[in-house]
Amino acid sequence: MFDDLIGQYVVEALENLEKWEGSCLKLEQGFDESSAKQLYRIAHNLKGGAQIFGLEELIKFCHRLEDLLRPVMNRECEVTPGLIGFLLQTEGVLRHWISQLNDNSKFLPDLGVIRPRLEQLIAAAANRAQADPQEATSEPADPKSTAKKVKRAATEGTVSSNGTIRVAATKLDELIQLIGELSLNQSIVNQFVGRVAKENEVFANAVASTSKIAKALQTAALDLRMQPLQGVFQRLRRTAADLVRTQNKEVEIEIVGEDVALDRTVIERVTEPLIHCIRNAIDHGVETPAERKQFGKLPKALLRIQALNEAGGVGISISDDGRGIDTDLIFKKAIEKGLIEAHAELGHRERMELIFLPGFSTAATVTDVSGRGIGMDIVKNAVDALGGELAVESELGIGTTIRMNLPINLSIMDALVVEVDGLDYAVPTKDLSEVIDLNDYRVESSGQSQKMISLRGRVVPLNPLRRYLPQSRVGVRAVVDGEWGTLPALVYESEFGKFAFWVDAVKQQQQVFVRPLADHLAHVPGIAGATILSNGEPSMIVSLPVISKRMTSKMRSA
Repeated sequence: MFDDLIGQYVVEALENLEKWEGSCLKLEQGFDESSAKQLYRIAHNLKGGAQIFGLEELIKFCHRLEDLLRPVMNRECEVTPGLIGFLLQTEGVLRHWISQLNDNSKFLPDLGVIRPRLEQLIAAAANRAQADPQEATSEPADPKSTAKKVKRAATEGTVSSNGTIRVAATKLDELIQLIGELSLNQSIVNQFVGRVAKENEVFANAVASTSKIAKALQTAALDLRMQPLQGVFQRLRRTAADLVRTQNKEVEIEIVGEDVALDRTVIERVTEPLIHCIRNAIDHGVETPAERKQFGKLPKALLRIQALNEAGGVGISISDDGRGIDTDLIFKKAIEKGLIEAHAELGHRERMELIFLPGFSTAATVTDVSGRGIGMDIVKNAVDALGGELAVESELGIGTTIRMNLPINLSIMDALVVEVDGLDYAVPTKDLSEVIDLNDYRVESSGQSQKMISLRGRVVPLNPLRRYLPQSRVGVRAVVDGEWGTLPALVYESEFGKFAFWVDAVKQQQQVFVRPLADHLAHVPGIAGATILSNGEPSMIVSLPVISKRMTSKMRSA
């Protein structure tokens, strides 16, 4: 019982610390009464919970935090950048402290630096207080009340920062009810399997009902994993604010779309890449106030973080109105670092994409923020691994925008099942702009092996999909000009243009569950995962974006 209660206290406390961080960031923009009161309430609640379990050192520390936050709440002292920085540092200490209590209720962090600083700030706040300060209202901690709130924690549909998912009771009830109905209908199916001929209609109705319930169950289960981006965006705001303070820059941070939701797995895998983008925007993109004045800009830069629901996924963009990206400088640095040949002929967009090469950096010196050459290639690899798309737009002197298009979840997707060399493959429908019949197009040859078609006035390279698959066979039918038979082609469109891939046949469209690849297949180019098709056979999931990029690279080098 003790372990259960302290575990619930930890979950609730870590959630409160997420609110602590958000309140600090709001106070940094100017005094906000509700945020100041929330900080005090959080410290008070943390102390009350600690009293239940006899955590004396945590009780004392939180009590002194109350002494600091009371004059802040009552506007008896000034909210300075130094105070905000300390409160954010305190959040990290408390988060580490409390997260260890599950394993060791007697854990104590090193408070050698932060405790003296806390006492200094309390003394300074007292000295700045007015001659007759009003006493802040503060009810004594009520351990029984806190215990009740801890026990209620499991009924709230929120997510803590330690990876624990707290699910609303109503959602769990719905899931259990659906599973019960599924089991019942499955029993009906099993019972009538041997009597299909006699009671055909009953069997058909049971199968249809089972299918509907299974679909609803699938939707409910996936919904349990969905999280709003609010927590991630708050962390991005924190990262930006910390960098702004250390670099003496002025930046207004604007956030749009905090309520847009993604699968928890997607959020976990995209958080660090987003932080890289924020660090690059502040360090490389945003100028100092003096530089901005020279360029005729307002001293305070604008950093905009936005999420939007888009067809087939979620779009996240990070924009700044800073100095922009100098593609000539990028090209020169890439040559200096030996990343490309000196005689390479690259256009504006191709030069821009050099920032995604491993080891690339334009920083003159190595710092804690930049110059190590481990930034944007990490972003690129992470987005590719998620099956998403990444693009950068920039105008010198105007600013830069990095856009990501991410799948809503990694568990299930709509796919087109195609046959290549006698094997079935699943192609995500989100990657398809259209499917065409090659009988309707004239095929031209370019060079020795490259074929092309004209698709509504645009020249589109055409290649067999089997060329890019690991299990293609030898001796399959070749495509000869004028002897197509019936061959469909899958068309994929990216910022570089359209690409067409012919396949032997298009079989059906279905939803597939994505399964991770075995180790020896995990890094096969063009293969994004595995699945089981509706006929019970295993299949690989093909990534047309990755294949198209391989094609682009080969065409450039040819």
